[in-house]
Parts: sequence; structure tokens; C-alpha cells
Amino acid sequence: MTMFGYNVLGFGVGSSVPPNPVTVTYLIVAGGGGGGGAYQGGGGGGGGYRTGTIEIDANSQQTITVGAGGAADSSGANSVFATIAGDGSTEVSVTSAGGGRGGNSSQVALAGGSGGGGNYNEQRFGQAGNTPSTSPSQGNAGGNGLVTNGQYYYGGGGGGAGAAGGNATSSLAGAGGNGTASSITGSSVIYSGGGGGGSSGNYGGPGGIGGNSNTSGGSGGKGTAGTNAHTRGSGGGGASEAAAGGTGFAGTVVIQHSGATRLFSGGTTVGGNSVYIFTSDGTLDPV
Repeated sequence: MTMFGYNVLGFGVGSSVPPNPVTVTYLIVAGGGGGGGAYQGGGGGGGGYRTGTIEIDANSQQTITVGAGGAADSSGANSVFATIAGDGSTEVSVTSAGGGRGGNSSQVALAGGSGGGGNYNEQRFGQAGNTPSTSPSQGNAGGNGLVTNGQYYYGGGGGGAGAAGGNATSSLAGAGGNGTASSITGSSVIYSGGGGGGSSGNYGGPGGIGGNSNTSGGSGGKGTAGTNAHTRGSGGGGASEAAAGGTGFAGTVVIQHSGATRLFSGGTTVGGNSVYIFTSDGTLDPV
């Protein structure tokens, strides 16, 4: 029932009035960019990674959009937390930008949450991350590709949330930029690593990693297609020869507030906090 503008949880002794407005912590990760295809494509950029706190109206429905990962040669999609501010009327949204696609032999890489890595030829330049600009930064730039001795071709690594993508060298395609770890769900998870660049030989770039040895971005192709990204928001690996680039991984949105009493439908309790995890579009509905 409703009492003086607040939803009352339960009846009788022990009933409590939930706080309103409520301060929530958010993690918004956009979809990772796809790796560049033929030939010797750049790695896809990791999806934008944004975290922070915001005061919202606990009596209003909040809308969640989770960005899809980009297919080969395509950028990832944005993730959005659209909410009603604590005053109960002002609409506020927080957006993380999709990761930029990796470049291929006919298309330049694209900027994004983190930028895509460049191809080896005229499209060799990696593109900017943190596009559009946010503070703190939501990502980093992709690395440049390279051709050496007119016969060895290497793509640049896609940017990651934690570091820029690596430039290709005379013997190795660029590595994907490292992702960033978050423990908002109760476990440390790496998000938004960049994809490794593709190579004409056996020297594809590795995918970007986060705070441990788990690969997050897809590895660059070594005479094969780029591999798909492994963790949410990470970019796909660039391809080799005439193969296809790897697919970026879809993003996620996680909302957390203090206290084990959940103010919204669904969710789970982690360490005394209420956590709501979205891996697809949905709504955060008041109880």
C-alpha cells in the first residue's frame, strides 16, 4: 500500500518505509566492437565502461538498455540506464558508448567507448576511445596497424577500458587493451577488453586482459578468423587473410543499493547490498 507518498513494505510490527530517494551505484558496460575482417583486420574496441552513483526515485520505473556486441566489421551498441532523478520528475540517463569496429582493408576503424584498431594499409590508424567524451573516461584508443618489408601485415589492437590497444610491431600484431575489473556483482569480473589485431602469419595479437590472466577480448587471427570476445563488453579479434573478424560481446548493466531489503523487483543480496543484473533490455520496477 501507499502511505504519505511512500510504498510500505509488509504490515504490522517490523514494517518499514523504504528510503526515497535512494542512492544507487551503477555499472554500465556497452557492447564490444567487432574485429576487422579481411585482410589483417584491427581488433574491436571494448564497450564503454562507466560506473558511479546517482540518486533516483525509488517509486518510479527505471529503464535499462543493454547494448549488443558488434558483428565482424561493425561497432557495438550503446548501453543506457534511463532513470527518474531523486526529485521524482527529472529524467536522467547515463549512456556507455559501444566499442568501435576494427579496421579492414576497405574500411577504417571507428571510434567508440574504446576505439577499434587499425588495418595495415591506408586504414592503419586506430581510432579514439572515450567517444563521446565522459568524465571519468569510459575507454581508450585503438592501436595502429603496420606492414613490414612489403610482405608481413599486422592489425592494431582494439582499445580496452583499462588501457589503449597496442600498436603493431615489425613482428607482432597489436594486443588488445586491457579491460577493467569490477566486484559490483560480488565477484571480480573483467569487462571491456579490446580485441587483438589480425596477422598475415602466426603472429596475431592477444586479446586484452583485466586484473588477472583471464582473456577478455578476442585474440587476433593467425591465418584464421579472429576469435570472439569472452567477457561482457569486450571486442572481437581482427581477422587474417580473407577470414572474418571476431564478434564483440554484449554489454551489461548492474544496479546496486545498500541494504538487504530490495526496493525493486528481482535482484539478489550480495554482502548486505541489493544487486540487480541485466544482460538484456528490461526495467527496474519498484516493489
